[in-house]
Order: sequence, then C-alpha cells, then structure tokens
Amino acid sequence: MKTYILHLCDDHPILAGSLAEFLGKEPFVLSVGVSHHFDELMSAFEKSSIDLLLLDVSFIAVTVFEFLGKIKSAFPDLKILLLTNYELSDVILEARKFQVDGLIGKSATMEELRSACLSVLNIVTGK
Repeated sequence: MKTYILHLCDDHPILAGSLAEFLGKEPFVLSVGVSHHFDELMSAFEKSSIDLLLLDVSFIAVTVFEFLGKIKSAFPDLKILLLTNYELSDVILEARKFQVDGLIGKSATMEELRSACLSVLNIVTGK
C-alpha cells in the first residue's frame, strides 16, 4: 500500500497531538507533522512534500479561507481536509470556493476521521 505524508494544523496542542498519534498508526500514513502556528505550517511546506493537510478552519486569528487559495495554487496536488467546530453548513459554501477536498466536524469519531482521510486520498480498503 502506498503511504502518505500528512500534516495537521491546529492551535490546540492536545487535540493536534492526539489526532497525529492516532493517524500515525494507520498503515497508509508514512508520517504526520503537526503545526500550532502559521509560521510552522509554512516551514513544513518548505521541508516536506505533504500529501494531505488537515487544517483547522480557525487555525489562525482569521479563518483559513484567506490563504487557502494561495496554498492550493502553490501546491495543486495537495489534498486539504478542513476540521471545524462550526456547523458544517456554515463553512461548506466557503470551502467549496477554495477547492477543499473534504470537511469534517471536530465532533466526529476517530473512525470517521480515518474514513475522511481515506476518502480524500482516494484510498480503497477492505475494512
């Protein structure tokens, strides 16, 4: 099975660490990086070829929509899965404008997160 480099961006260290630990044990994951600040995220792009970015909608003081277009144009093959505390309907229309590949609420289960990652990466498993 092909493995992928994931990067998780959330300004809540406990949440980011827990999600990274969970996803890091998955067979389709080569590695999981974590950023808690915008500068760390930009540095991660310089250091590694990220396949899937799991990004908190409210990761920075303003919503991520202000820089999603730049990220997608600089890294057109990058898959983006947004994580949100907000009602999904509140962010779906905005996310579509930026060709986000997926969106999941933070109230989802770990299995739902795993499934969302597999779906965004277009991986078919026997599970």
